[in-house]
Amino acid sequence: MRHTTDEMSVDAPGGRTRVLLVNTKNPLGRCFLVHGLFDSAEGLLPLMDLLAGAGYACAALDLPGFGRADAGREAPCGQAAYARYALDVAGRVFPGEALCLIGHSMGGGVALRMAAMQPRSLACLTLLAPAVRFGRGARLMGRTAAPFLPAYLRGRRAVHGVMIRALGELPGEDRQESLLAPLRRAETAAFLGRLMAERYEPMRPFTEKPVLLLWGGQDRVLGRWPHGFTAALVPGARMRVLPGAPHCFPETRPQETCALLLPFLEEAIGG
Repeated sequence: MRHTTDEMSVDAPGGRTRVLLVNTKNPLGRCFLVHGLFDSAEGLLPLMDLLAGAGYACAALDLPGFGRADAGREAPCGQAAYARYALDVAGRVFPGEALCLIGHSMGGGVALRMAAMQPRSLACLTLLAPAVRFGRGARLMGRTAAPFLPAYLRGRRAVHGVMIRALGELPGEDRQESLLAPLRRAETAAFLGRLMAERYEPMRPFTEKPVLLLWGGQDRVLGRWPHGFTAALVPGARMRVLPGAPHCFPETRPQETCALLLPFLEEAIGG
């Protein structure tokens, strides 16, 4: 990291969360980032660091159930509930400011719902390998397998396989632990069961603000099945593919991600 990362704790309706902040002084624009399933704000730090170097203020929250956010029965659960929660947090971090909203994976689905709920609060929207809905396999896992998650996480080989599938490589020990520690909490299994069993709530196409849609060319988590479905929800979006990139390309290939993102941000803010 080239830039200092600050932390703040936010008490929002539904529970407390952590927000990571980079470069909040005199920015060109303000980027609010939302992470994906099983991840936390830390997974977005490589991209945030590069955006900060280009002059943007960046903030990323831990969604309820992940990172250092609460995961109790009262915590928001589901993409629509997450969207309302994240909008509240964003308003506390960047009050009254137009946001460059960026969401990865499940966070892309959350970000799209945030944009639909409050389009006037946005400058633009970027969706990075967005998972707007869970597939049948994920919903089945939520209904049947979530209670066994803590035992599954003790199987190092299985966990490593999941990480390699998402990241394209095995991360270092510290990053592994940052991913796994929240999932070992006693209340997390029940929370994940509710989250992954969620049924998709239909959305209307979002056309109010500029949208950039990025996919990884070697996404072994989503594959290509959601591309057409998601594109239909953001007609007119610019769509780009990072050749050979895995699902978690904002973390593993942040330079290439940022190179595609910066011209879009500059045009959206300048326009």
